[in-house]
Amino acid sequence: LLERLARQTAPPGTFEVALVDDGSDPPLEAPARELPFALTLLRQENAGPAAARNRGLEAVRADLVLILNDDCVPSDDLVEKHLAAHAELGDGVAVLGTFGFTERSKESAFTRLLEDSTLLFAYPALEHGGRYGWDVFWTCNISLDAQAIRDVGGFDAERFDRAICEDVELGARLASRGLSVVYREDCVAHHEHRMDPVEYMDRAFTLGIYQCRLGAKFGQAHLLFPPGAFGSDGGPGEGLHDTVRRLEANALESLDALMEVEDVFEARPMPDETVRDAREVVVQHSQFFRLAGLYFELTGKDLRPTAHLDAVRARRDARHAARSIRSAGAPSVPAPGSATAPSAAAPSEAGPSEVDPAGASPSRPASASPVRSGVRLSELGPDAPELSIVVV
Repeated sequence: LLERLARQTAPPGTFEVALVDDGSDPPLEAPARELPFALTLLRQENAGPAAARNRGLEAVRADLVLILNDDCVPSDDLVEKHLAAHAELGDGVAVLGTFGFTERSKESAFTRLLEDSTLLFAYPALEHGGRYGWDVFWTCNISLDAQAIRDVGGFDAERFDRAICEDVELGARLASRGLSVVYREDCVAHHEHRMDPVEYMDRAFTLGIYQCRLGAKFGQAHLLFPPGAFGSDGGPGEGLHDTVRRLEANALESLDALMEVEDVFEARPMPDETVRDAREVVVQHSQFFRLAGLYFELTGKDLRPTAHLDAVRARRDARHAARSIRSAGAPSVPAPGSATAPSAAAPSEAGPSEVDPAGASPSRPASASPVRSGVRLSELGPDAPELSIVVV
């Protein structure tokens, strides 16, 4: 991400970067070479992205802030385009840019199912220049007035300590003060993230937890879940437990089927019928995991079948290890379940910083050295930048 920011078409001094290490082990290291922008590195004990972004917002100097995910691969003109959009649109808006998956991420069949759908982000439902509400306030690639965030108290790091719903919750408070989200497809960034079926279903479980918190904070939890999910006392409805149990068997069968699709169509095109059917399966059977998350938030009891999910994760991890060996140039290894297991010492897969959206690999950063908490590594002139970028 830093390497791509170093290639921005915006003139040096136009922007700065506040990079918050949210308790990485080992601590985050910075490139030794000089970057063409001011860089501040902050470190904190792991507390989640909401707390980390609040820390970053304390360190920035520009009126405008651009919030990016750490698995973001920005286009070379991303900063220039965000600044141009704000100059055109004026005050009271957040500018949301694109966040489509990189080509390497889309080698994953399941990740391709998410692309051009509303299963993860509802980008296909947005129109360039359209104005939208808090529910599309996504902090993967969004810019706005930094003071507006401070004026509503920043991110709610206490209730939302995971990377889910913490952004739309802030968006809801901003919207109550008149902020709208404008989608600009010319503010281009890519998402370097392979998401597989079990990760998606784990996310659905987490989504159930945090949607419950989101709804409870604004007194509207019942609007986010099916009728009968809540009882009159705000606890689980009488039928919620039975509903989750009833959905379990089909959901697990569907998860296994989706993992099979991931295996069969790795880096291979899928028939349109397969894409359509698989997306319908995801929509229908992720409901089990989301409602299980809701039940967990209300009762503290996890209804998910641990043994089955652990077996699916083990299968997934074995596939990742095999792919890592192949990507490192080693001989191919047998598929999981065959006689020969992948080596436990297999090198890990190349990281996001090496990846170009088109599939090319720019050069790695120069050798790095540890960074002390809160050190500003570079200053470019006495003038404040036009834009501050916050990354966790």
